[in-house]
Amino acid sequence: MQKVFLFFLYLLSNFLVSDDLENYFSRLPMQGVANNALLEGEWPVFHGSYLGYSYSSLKEINKENVNLLSPSWMHQPGKVKTGLQSTPIVADEVIYYIAPYNVVFAIDAYTGEQIWKYSHDFSELRKIKAQNGLDENKILYAPFSKGLAVGEKFVFFGSLDGQAVALDKNTGEVIWNTKILDIENCNCLFNSPPVIANQVVIFGPSSLRLISKGAIYGLNINTGQVIWKFETLRDHPNSWLPEQREVGGGFPWMPGTFDPELNLVYYPIGNPAPDWDDGDDRPGDNLYTSSIVALNPENGELKWHHQQVPHDVWDLDASGEFLFLEREGKKLMSNLNKNGYVYVYDREKGKLNNVWKLSQTANWGKVNLKTGEITDRYVGIPGEERTICPWIGGVRGWGVGSYNPKTQLWYTMAQDYCNIIEVVEGVERIQGNLGWNAMVTAVVHKDNPAPRLVAVDPATGKIAWQQEFDAPNFGAVLTTAGGLLFYGTSFGAVHALDIEDGSKLWSFNTGSGNRAGVISYEAKGEQFILFPTGCCGAVPGMFMPNIDPRFADINEGAMIVSFKVPK
Repeated sequence: MQKVFLFFLYLLSNFLVSDDLENYFSRLPMQGVANNALLEGEWPVFHGSYLGYSYSSLKEINKENVNLLSPSWMHQPGKVKTGLQSTPIVADEVIYYIAPYNVVFAIDAYTGEQIWKYSHDFSELRKIKAQNGLDENKILYAPFSKGLAVGEKFVFFGSLDGQAVALDKNTGEVIWNTKILDIENCNCLFNSPPVIANQVVIFGPSSLRLISKGAIYGLNINTGQVIWKFETLRDHPNSWLPEQREVGGGFPWMPGTFDPELNLVYYPIGNPAPDWDDGDDRPGDNLYTSSIVALNPENGELKWHHQQVPHDVWDLDASGEFLFLEREGKKLMSNLNKNGYVYVYDREKGKLNNVWKLSQTANWGKVNLKTGEITDRYVGIPGEERTICPWIGGVRGWGVGSYNPKTQLWYTMAQDYCNIIEVVEGVERIQGNLGWNAMVTAVVHKDNPAPRLVAVDPATGKIAWQQEFDAPNFGAVLTTAGGLLFYGTSFGAVHALDIEDGSKLWSFNTGSGNRAGVISYEAKGEQFILFPTGCCGAVPGMFMPNIDPRFADINEGAMIVSFKVPK
């Protein structure tokens, strides 16, 4: 009862300062995206809309009938590794999703019947295998993908072997493919969905913690021709020594967001390489790593940037979603860093507005909540073990939160684990080498704070309510106009909660954990809730068993399960 009272008190205090619900229904068209991304029964882009909300305005499924929610159909992708981590796209009552090993499916959204299937051609990668043993089964990182993009005519994705690919939306036939990455040397790849911005489709590669050099690429949407390249490592002596800039990391491994209101595309940029140095291995601020950048999508020109963690020595990527908010007439944008802080920007001015702290344990440094300036940096020292928080997975991984414009709350998972770090020296800076300067072990903080779901104002950090769990949930959150919140656990259960207080209204066991985006869509006049299943990926798989032994033996199977309320 207290949670409900606090919830309504929060709504009353914020009712007059936000126009987010009105802005949601008056979104601008996204030219180049299927149906201009405006149909309410669809899920046309990674976050549901360019606002970044992961919210559905559908409400046929609501608090009164969600207890009747039942599986309608299931689809299995076949060969998998580390589960299914892709967030599906829905357009014209067709579901498009990408499975491990770059297998793409088009599925009838009502029946689950497969319309077409595309399996990527890895013949070029197999030629490399003949020389040095590399193929799609032996790349350093697991062969998953976080998603794809769907345009007016084409389906776009980036491949494990460094290609940008466009498929015919109706048949799955290849329209064009452009080789972009030299994966033989950089060990980099594409595993995030591209961003459609009018007549440009934008790709950001991943190399995670390898020693290499990041960039963002803009391609002609119809031909696949590369029309611009933005290098994510600033060419300036205050940022990099020339020889270190060539192998300095900075990969945009999470999806960007196109802002049609300001004609900008925003990207979060990953950590510098090598990781976890002792503060002097790569002098400079190391821009644009651990930053956000705002680019002109037509030519890749940098319009503004903000470095959340200058000279990052803790693996504190900028990796969270961009939420477009309005408060007292200001166009704001919030973004979560792995470091445990949320950065709120005036997106029209390209300036930091304020910062607030989500983490309960962060000790890597102190962030000034007005200026973002970092003091009391707590860094690793060679030969000495230090406990530094947050852990390698951050205060939250890439399982995005959901902002509900009706409640004006952001619902996000959070965890407060730490790393024991022992810095080592002598990592050889050769492109493609693993850029770790430390021995890293994940541990529970001495106060043992529980993983949690937080309902919070994304502009101020004011918490309305939170719910604790016995294990972290690495998948995404969905909220709907029906007053519901959906999420999946790491062990196979999926749940629906009352958005007002977090009370559980429905559960189902899918048999395999959730790491991807949960979505809602409409087909033949009926609302569906869709869960991709299969867990958990590199960080949970490598580091969580030391914290929770159950993660050492997680079921890896994968499928998408679509639910509806039977008529």
